[in-house]
Amino acid sequence: MLRHWSLAILGLLFSLCVQGRELQAVGTTFTGIFEQDQKGNFVGLGVDLIRTLCGMQGDTVKFKIEPWTRAQETVASGAGDILLGPYLTPEREKRFAFMDQPFYEDNMVFFVNASSDHRWDGSYTSLIGKRIVTIRGWAYGEQFDRELPNLNVEVTSTIEGAMLMLAANRMDYLAVNERNAYRESIKPDIRPAVAKIAPPIGVQYGYIAFQRDPQRMELLAKYNMAFKKLISSGQFAAMAAKYAGLVKIPPKDKTKFK
Repeated sequence: MLRHWSLAILGLLFSLCVQGRELQAVGTTFTGIFEQDQKGNFVGLGVDLIRTLCGMQGDTVKFKIEPWTRAQETVASGAGDILLGPYLTPEREKRFAFMDQPFYEDNMVFFVNASSDHRWDGSYTSLIGKRIVTIRGWAYGEQFDRELPNLNVEVTSTIEGAMLMLAANRMDYLAVNERNAYRESIKPDIRPAVAKIAPPIGVQYGYIAFQRDPQRMELLAKYNMAFKKLISSGQFAAMAAKYAGLVKIPPKDKTKFK
């Protein structure tokens, strides 16, 4: 009888080991990356990628959408395991462990009121004195951040609110990524009132990042290897094809080190 109980306990322990972990992935609504459909299902390239990576490791995953600043705090505090979609910045790299390779890239652009004569030639001096609205918690690139002390910037929480401010001439420029701005900019009440202008502010790359602790750093190493396999085999490109025209994926050799 004792032998049977011992075998049963060993079997239970083994099953727990092979079941893997249940991870909590947290982010905010990012068009084509992380969002919910009309039925409440989580969809997007980031969702597909994390589910695939988790499956390769024998893990499962739950998803949670929060305001972007809160999502970052959730993962940084350890209440979540994975931050879905952040751009890489020096400040964020101190708080999160980023995977080696990004899974999408964004053009950062300016929108203006369509009836205005506001232009952008790539020189930040042309923006001095102009009213610029940005989105809370977003990163726009090192050059933009360096110029912030010289600019008149107001921060708001949503792209929808920022577009309405622009349409009402309460702001001169909206700094945003082209992908997230797309759906808001084509809404019937917004489309005639706003216009995207060139050149881009810059390019940003989106990653999967983990909370920084020893246990999750082990996960990071495994997920890095799994993602590289998906890229080299062409599986990731096939996965991303579902979102072609909305989400742009980086070159295969793009890493956070170059």
